[in-house]
Amino acid sequence: MFGPTLTLSLILSIASALPLQDTPPSLDSRSPIFGTVSKVDYSTGDNWYSPNFKKGATAPAPSQPGPYDYQCFSGDIEKYPDISNWLSFHELFQINKPMMLLSNSEDIVSAIYHGIEAISKDSNVDARVILAMIMQESTGKVNTDCTGGHNCGLMQANVGSTSFDPKDPEGSIKQMIEDGVLGTSAGPGLIQYMSNDPTYAYTNNHWTSNPFAAARCYNSGTIDPSGNLDKAAYGVKSYVNDIGNRLLGWDGADSGCAQMKCGLTSQKQCQSAK
Repeated sequence: MFGPTLTLSLILSIASALPLQDTPPSLDSRSPIFGTVSKVDYSTGDNWYSPNFKKGATAPAPSQPGPYDYQCFSGDIEKYPDISNWLSFHELFQINKPMMLLSNSEDIVSAIYHGIEAISKDSNVDARVILAMIMQESTGKVNTDCTGGHNCGLMQANVGSTSFDPKDPEGSIKQMIEDGVLGTSAGPGLIQYMSNDPTYAYTNNHWTSNPFAAARCYNSGTIDPSGNLDKAAYGVKSYVNDIGNRLLGWDGADSGCAQMKCGLTSQKQCQSAK
């Protein structure tokens, strides 16, 4: 979630400098931070959520046969694709399904689909955003290795996240997605960043409900004071740009090579994701 360079000690040092909650959560490690689902409120700002999983933009026909044309959004919050330009959740899932099937069975992939739908409805976080985060964090691999010894699950969620349980595949997959979106008793999830929860003011997020700003926080813990979402002291520079492209139909192909043209990676990191 925060990238391999952000050590546990640094996380703890940041957390120790934050004001304590009035009532510390007394939840088990598999529960959302506040115990109940707190949906994103879109009463102010842009609406970044659709309950229709099969509605979305139509993918433009390529001008010539070849891979998806990876775009550069320059870290400018105004340049990331509007929700009206995102493909439907159903179509994006079909685009990413071949990658998921490399490490999962058909039944597991189906459970991922339904788990995303359920958590999206519960949280008002768009299913396409959740899917993009899953593919960015773990390429949909349910038993992916933990990051830094503690972040497990499809979205590499915060400390306390559950891991895939082959004895309860559907239940554990839904819980892993929930942990990433709603957070755990030990730390925030995507919804806290999208809601600009004041408990996490250190994220420096000034864009309520914006999924791209939230994605920068999810990966790096904070947004650079410049507001440039390509800047990341910790985490992956291309992370938010990748999310934007995934919502338009990119499946992660030629990862590294694609980002290189945007100045977000180096030649030595140019390698195919497939």
